[in-house]
Amino acid sequence: MTAATATKRLFPLALTTLVVVGAFAGSASGRAQAVKFISGNSRVVQGNQATVSVQVQPNGARCSLAVRYKGGAKQRGLPVVTANGYVASWTWEVPRKVQTGPARVTASCAGAGRAMKRLIVIGQVLPPSVQVVKTGWSTRPYPFGSTGVSYGVILANQSPKRDALVITATNIGSVSIDAKRAKVNCAAALAVTTDGPLTVTLADCPGATGTTVTHTYD
Repeated sequence: MTAATATKRLFPLALTTLVVVGAFAGSASGRAQAVKFISGNSRVVQGNQATVSVQVQPNGARCSLAVRYKGGAKQRGLPVVTANGYVASWTWEVPRKVQTGPARVTASCAGAGRAMKRLIVIGQVLPPSVQVVKTGWSTRPYPFGSTGVSYGVILANQSPKRDALVITATNIGSVSIDAKRAKVNCAAALAVTTDGPLTVTLADCPGATGTTVTHTYD
């Protein structure tokens, strides 16, 4: 066998090998593109619902979803769903105490492949805890013989970070707020809703002991 004859025999084999490798590479590429996210949250607040949808080929493929939050916690209870109309969807509630930051969402479909996306978890805004410290009432005689009665409450904000200056008053004539305990100053803006005349007093303002500011609303 001459060198020229050996070369001629080996060349078709090499060409066949290249074609087969190329075919497998194309198949792998097509598989990766058979699952892709088409809608869903990019951000979600702790304790709220999140929804994602993926487009799948072939139709009818069974798909599962995995959500891994920052810190390693995993979402529980996500069902395996069957693609309907080439689409698979999931909705779940993000745990209230899960760590904030980027979460990894992975959709895997049998015979189609998988796709990944990032979901940003945002910290939940907690309302301030406002407690009634004291309640009471007072009477005021009028010159024409009748007597007026005023009811009042003293509120304290238990939150160290947020002001609690939204006041809704019903059948109350006066409110006194301990500004120091509420962690606000006397320049704080008040949002007041009342069904009658109301006097709001901010007492013992931080940085100005003994100073009080009174606001009257009709």
